[in-house]
Amino acid sequence: MDRYLDCARFGPRYLAQEPIARLVEASLQRGVILSQYELGPYAIMANHVHVLLLPQVPHRACCSP
Repeated sequence: MDRYLDCARFGPRYLAQEPIARLVEASLQRGVILSQYELGPYAIMANHVHVLLLPQVPHRACCSP
């Protein structure tokens, strides 16, 4: 799937626009500032994002039944 996404020739590529990619990066950093998660490595691609997060909120706080 990742190879398909990385080579996509059709469809939206909004993240290739620097202002939009910066907005996504700022959103990821905001979660760190709010102590919602630890941010691991991430890559913002033209049409998708790879990100590794370690949640810092109790399970009940984010996933109520």
